[in-house]
Amino acid sequence: MVKIISFLALISSLNMKVCAQEIDSCTNDIKGRVIDADTKKVLPYVQIQIKETSLSTLTDLNGEFYFENLCQELNTLIISCFGYCDTTCENFYQHRNSLNIYCVPSAKSELIYELG
Repeated sequence: MVKIISFLALISSLNMKVCAQEIDSCTNDIKGRVIDADTKKVLPYVQIQIKETSLSTLTDLNGEFYFENLCQELNTLIISCFGYCDTTCENFYQHRNSLNIYCVPSAKSELIYELG
């Protein structure tokens, strides 16, 4: 009986350690700034999304963004801004470092009129 109780206590403590590691593994952060590739000016209100999650944010007035408590070490960022080409940073891993993302203005489309 004592062996069974000791065994159950051991399993219980191992289970608590595994759960604690899962909770503690969400400590990754990503921060960065979005910049116009031509003018080198910061871009406010750019949408930054982490692929395959519901996490997204907008850059602030200084073009900066920040994600905290991410569980994955490698993340793919999807950057979207009106008037600029969408940008993707695949498998990004530079936690605790600041990232500069340069967005290229999208080509201006020409309007074509047909006389009919």
